[in-house]
Amino acid sequence: MSRDDTARDKAGSRAVRVALAREISGIVSARGLNQREVAELLGTTQPRVSLLMASKVEGFSLDRLVMYLNLLGEDIHIVVLPKPPEREHARTWVINPASVAAAGG
Repeated sequence: MSRDDTARDKAGSRAVRVALAREISGIVSARGLNQREVAELLGTTQPRVSLLMASKVEGFSLDRLVMYLNLLGEDIHIVVLPKPPEREHARTWVINPASVAAAGG
């Protein structure tokens, strides 16, 4: 694996973690929960929740963010699709169907 591939993988992983953190933040906001309540639900501390709500995902693994979404009562579906031939690199996306529907997509 080249340095460019490694950098792209790290950037892609961070982007996915940020997208998941934003999903968590949206759920927390929609439910009107405070950070102390969220910390209790997720089995973590309020300072960690504060970082998460600010999308500061360093120190949060993809596995942990998925677990947090499950603890908040959200299902996670992972779908693997072939990359379109016209695109050079495969990508990872986080899609919330409710958000897509609300945007008219």
